[in-house]
This record gives sequence, structure tokens and C-alpha cells, in this order.
Amino acid sequence: MATTVTQVVTIKGLTRYGFQMADGRFCNWSKGTKQEDKDKVVPGAAFEMELYVSDKGAHYVNSIGKQVSAGEAPPVTETKMVHTKTAVTNAVVSGGRDFDKEARGKTRCALLQGFLANPSLDLSNVKEALPMIDLLVGYVFGDK
Repeated sequence: MATTVTQVVTIKGLTRYGFQMADGRFCNWSKGTKQEDKDKVVPGAAFEMELYVSDKGAHYVNSIGKQVSAGEAPPVTETKMVHTKTAVTNAVVSGGRDFDKEARGKTRCALLQGFLANPSLDLSNVKEALPMIDLLVGYVFGDK
């Protein structure tokens, strides 16, 4: 049967969802626990707390009362950004993509499609149209 108890709890360490008690059990925050109360909890300190103990034995903090003993304040450390080398990808080793070459190829395809779809042009021999398409691709990209 689930119960609510008031007891003095000594904090061993903080976790993502609550803290670890001195006896090794973990205790999670209830949804109604205020953030200002959570901020007071530090390792080594002892607090009078109202705990909800579930049927399966999980502990949840409903409220935090007075502080019984002071704990150690968390050390203030300065974090420094450390840049690490990333793994070299295959694209970097091979020189990467040639965007100009890709754009020219796409333009060449679009021009060839336009030439073949145009009924006013006689392109019975596609090989005759390719030099004209190359000339137009050069014109589009500023080659003279």
C-alpha cells in the first residue's frame, strides 16, 4: 500500500530526475515539487522531506522542509570549449563535390530535352545538336 512519510533524508548525490539517498536508494522528484526547493538540495546536506513511497518501493519527494544539516556546495568550475578533430569523411578525401560540374551537367540535360521536344528544330541526328548544346552551356555559364 502506498504511503506518505516525513523523514530526514541525507543526500549522497544528484541525478537527472532526483537524487540518491545516503543509504543508496534513489528518490525522484514528484510533479508538484517546486524548482526553488530542488535548487536547495546539494550533496551531503540533510533535509526533512515528505516522501511518497509507492507500492513497489519507489520514493518520490512531495515537499522539502527545513534543512537539518548543511552539505558541501557544488564546486564552481569554469568550462572551456575544446575543439577536437572530427573523422575525415570520404567526400573530404576525394575532394568533395564539384558544384560547377553538376550545374553544367544539369543545364546540358535541360537544353537537350528542350531541343528534342521542340518540333520546329530538325534533330534527326543528335550528334549534330551536341556541339550546339555545348556552345549554349558555355554561354549560360559565361564562357566565351
